[in-house]
Amino acid sequence: MKKSPKGIIEDIKDPHLESAYLKFPGREMQEVSLERNRRSVSSDPQKIEKLVMERCKVAEKRYNMGLAVHSKIHTHPTEKGKPYGALPSRRDMTNFLGNTRIRNMVIAQTDPDTGKTQGYFVLRKKGGAIPRFFKDPEEIKEGVGFYGRIGFAAGSPSMALKQFAEGFNLQYRWIPAKGYELADETKGNLWSFVKRNSEGALEKGLQGAKQIAIIIGFIGALFFLSPKITGHSIGNRINPTTIGIITILFILGLTIFYLRKRYLIKKRLEINIK
Repeated sequence: MKKSPKGIIEDIKDPHLESAYLKFPGREMQEVSLERNRRSVSSDPQKIEKLVMERCKVAEKRYNMGLAVHSKIHTHPTEKGKPYGALPSRRDMTNFLGNTRIRNMVIAQTDPDTGKTQGYFVLRKKGGAIPRFFKDPEEIKEGVGFYGRIGFAAGSPSMALKQFAEGFNLQYRWIPAKGYELADETKGNLWSFVKRNSEGALEKGLQGAKQIAIIIGFIGALFFLSPKITGHSIGNRINPTTIGIITILFILGLTIFYLRKRYLIKKRLEINIK
């Protein structure tokens, strides 16, 4: 049975050390770590080349190198309160842009003690022809230098990533694991995935549902009970108890609808990398 990338990442020994992986579409992810450290990991070029050639072989002595395109995944073990756990380093960016075989780069932020995934940063080269700067070391060096200066030295990761992605024709997104959220500039500027405050989120959701229900309920009451709008006041034909029950059920229904919508949105953002 094929093991999920999440399962492979979380089963690694010494989770406090970074680890590297390679994945072809539809294939099981393979570890390709050569030297693992707390703040970096090098990949084994011989193992990668062997996996690529096995993938591209279509017949005896025949290879389709178009099948060499793959995703590169590595971990960022991040202690609680440490910044930039969900951000790629300058070295990450350089390796990604300099290798035309890598279509996607995924950074999995993990707990250094348990190895559990806390969230993912995904960076993707858009389809079509490979832009010239993917093959130009000077262009890559200049672009990565800008990313480092603005993102880390100047403390503006969101602006640096946005301009970097636009310049190099990339797409990116952060995907928190279940129970986590990204602490971006709106939530502490840590740029790491942190545990979500479930009580605060629920309270905020209930408050939003309450406000929406009150507004819609008030408008609905005006519409049905005002003779100036309908021509006939429905309220004249319904006793107050019935109106009260209808109003309560109406507000309750809106609240359930609102909370369910928020839950479905959250589920779509949670990831178990396929």
